[in-house]
Amino acid sequence: MDLFAQCMRSHGEPNFYFTNPQSTPNSSATVLTFMGYQVIGIDPQTAQFASAMKSCKHLLPGGGPRPVSQQQLNSMVKSAACMRAHGFPDYPDPQRGANGGVEELPLPSDIDTSSPQFLAAQKACGEG
Repeated sequence: MDLFAQCMRSHGEPNFYFTNPQSTPNSSATVLTFMGYQVIGIDPQTAQFASAMKSCKHLLPGGGPRPVSQQQLNSMVKSAACMRAHGFPDYPDPQRGANGGVEELPLPSDIDTSSPQFLAAQKACGEG
């Protein structure tokens, strides 16, 4: 993953650094998730990001995230809505990334992913 981050920096994203997945960024920062790692403050919608990703994605394990169909994305959004209906009103919708993959936004820090309520909601929503 370090080679991927270095590549992104050398291809026009000088602030591309992985952070601790447990860290909590300020609420206004954009957070991207790559293979379980977080990158804070990078806009994936820019042409510069798309160009850097095209040049560097071969350095990600397995060649990086695979594009998802609109049907797959719709299913993920439906699962997120289900989680909100099951007691987690701040559960975020996944977003389509610049590379056609899915960016899953980090969960708010007040959601305990090991709680019985969360695990039951995951099971009910088909995520667990």
